[in-house]
Amino acid sequence: MKSHSRTVLPDPGTALLTEAGSLDDAVAAGFAGATMIEVGAGGPALIAAIRSLLPDVVISGADESADLVPDPSLALRSGARLICSGVTAAEKARYEGIAPDRILVTVPMVHLDRTLRAGWSTLTDVDAGAAGLGVAGAEALAAACCWLGVTAVRTRHVAQVRQSLDAAEAVLGRPRPAWTVRRAIGRAFGRAAGGRGQRKDKSV
Repeated sequence: MKSHSRTVLPDPGTALLTEAGSLDDAVAAGFAGATMIEVGAGGPALIAAIRSLLPDVVISGADESADLVPDPSLALRSGARLICSGVTAAEKARYEGIAPDRILVTVPMVHLDRTLRAGWSTLTDVDAGAAGLGVAGAEALAAACCWLGVTAVRTRHVAQVRQSLDAAEAVLGRPRPAWTVRRAIGRAFGRAAGGRGQRKDKSV
């Protein structure tokens, strides 16, 4: 089955990826500024529900309906983008027939410059990179990643890191249309909350 994959990741600017185990978590993350949602082993029902409310968010997961998947054979079969752990895995995937522009490489900050110079799209976990430095460290690292041209950052501190990325993008002269996106997500959040309220009323 062909997935809803995108040929490019969210644009403009550095994308923000966070994990969500439920629809409520995903919508809250989107409202806070996430542009990529990691659902892990979440199945097609969860992916479809998230996509219906957040159509502009890239969904990462292990199901073939996700936009971004961790398995090369699944990426080849579904047309999704591939997320690889390191350049070696990315090179192997390219050899197996996945175009480089469909590969996102997870890379720690220490190897970031070399990976960027090699032309790969990159994902950096700013929480891990700023271990022991708290939210402020993740914010600072995210801003540095934005300046370096990182494709996406991973964090659990969505609102704070989103603000840091937006500020860095503004300084670079490419402000993200943040309020437009968040208003749209806010409307989706309202529809989701309203739907839950209606279901509750009917059960009384």
